[in-house]
Amino acid sequence: MTRLPIILLALLSIQAIAAQEISYALAPIKVAEDTYVVRGNDAEINTINGGNIANTGFIATSKCTIVFDTGPSKLYGQELLKAIKNISSKPICLVLNSHFHPDHFLGNAAFEKSSLKALGKTTQQIGRHGEHFRSNYYEALGIWMRDTELIPPTEITKKQFEIGGHQLSILPFSGHSGADLVLFDKTTSVLFAGDLVFHNRAPATAHTPGIAWWLNDLEKLKLLNTETIVPGHGPVAHATEAISSTSTYLTWLDQLMKKSATEGLEILDIIETDIPEYLDNQKMIRYEISRSAIHLYPKYEDAIFE
Repeated sequence: MTRLPIILLALLSIQAIAAQEISYALAPIKVAEDTYVVRGNDAEINTINGGNIANTGFIATSKCTIVFDTGPSKLYGQELLKAIKNISSKPICLVLNSHFHPDHFLGNAAFEKSSLKALGKTTQQIGRHGEHFRSNYYEALGIWMRDTELIPPTEITKKQFEIGGHQLSILPFSGHSGADLVLFDKTTSVLFAGDLVFHNRAPATAHTPGIAWWLNDLEKLKLLNTETIVPGHGPVAHATEAISSTSTYLTWLDQLMKKSATEGLEILDIIETDIPEYLDNQKMIRYEISRSAIHLYPKYEDAIFE
């Protein structure tokens, strides 16, 4: 046998072993009665974390389990299912997708299609952009995405209900992605906020209809009688602390964009801007500033000349 076939066989063997061994090693954390969160990595998606960058969670009621977001791949969804079954033997009756970003819904492939629900606009957004997201994730994450099909949710119509002793409300917002579903459990005073809230992690702004819009949504969240917030990214925290973490960053970013546009600065100037000390706790801040400068700053420039 020549050397080249031997090398190819060795590479194929390594790939096969890697395919067998990859795992997200999900570890649910109990944050309230019957309520669990699986923390994502505060990082960009890569082949080390398999795209596991967002928080998911579930409420294991006495009747059945409600799941909030399903992660970035079928494998993640499968491992989330196993983690849930280790805690509760009750069936899964509802799986919510908070919005249309792929790190939150591509795990749908592991769940019963009939259980998948989201806001009506989110289902439309997934219909338009889902296949593009899935393709990009396959390219970026490789074997982690194995067998991940696009399984869109259907629109949720019931917004107030009781399941297994938990009084639940579905609340529609739009500041982060144009359609942002929030789940409020009045029984435990836990709010699953999706990506409306990023705690100690700089927010991603790619699809916001506007920072002012987002900040207005955060003010509305403050009015809810909430003790604990499960953010889309970052650690679980008291509601006031988590909302403040997001609004402080967004307010600064908005002011930076407005000032830069008024002064006629370039995108590169924003990317290289000095970051104030009070934002030192915001992980991935330089990365997110760069992204926001590219897709948000032109809108601020246009506003100057209107």
